[in-house]
Amino acid sequence: MTFRTRVFATALAASAITLAVAVGLAAYYLRIAVPERVERSLVTQARLAAAALSHRSPATPAELDAEADALGLLASARVTFIARDGTVTGDSDLSLDALGQVENHAARPEVVQAHREGLGLARRYSTTVGAEMLYVAVPVNNPALSGLASVRMAVPLTDVGVQLAAVRRVALAAGAAGLAAALALAWGSSAFLSRRVRDIADVASRYSEGDLSRPTRDYGSDEIG
Repeated sequence: MTFRTRVFATALAASAITLAVAVGLAAYYLRIAVPERVERSLVTQARLAAAALSHRSPATPAELDAEADALGLLASARVTFIARDGTVTGDSDLSLDALGQVENHAARPEVVQAHREGLGLARRYSTTVGAEMLYVAVPVNNPALSGLASVRMAVPLTDVGVQLAAVRRVALAAGAAGLAAALALAWGSSAFLSRRVRDIADVASRYSEGDLSRPTRDYGSDEIG
């Protein structure tokens, strides 16, 4: 293996290891940060919806369900209105007629936690949607709406997985671009270094043949010079 090849391989290995560590740390951070960001966003939207609903005038069941539909479109999430006894009075994914077939939500963990602590969070599989879901529930204080005691928002965790996959693809593409740049820099630096060493070897060969004239080239003030 030539001197240039060894220098190139060493520089490339160091760059590759650095990039691999950086991409790995970024992927690890994003795997934690993206779900937390989605959760924070959903909590904010649920609280805003609860605040708006706390000032709403009395509404019919049809109007309540229409309100859930409108909020679902704005939040890009499934929105469910739940009465104090756990009856579902509105749902952005269901028609008004289908609400009567929905099972009681009084025992849902996020609903129980919302009425106990002011905010409820849960992650579980939804048989209705057929996917893992993130649920956020917030109580609604509006005496004028007897059929609404809490609002719940939900998003499929598969959406979070899609976002993570997209971020991973970008990270890998950035890593590949960085590796290509490192490859070019390592090749260029190894060529420059090996050329300096080769020039010095040529001078040493000339000296061994008896030509002791001073080299015309300035070799610098570093170790090789």
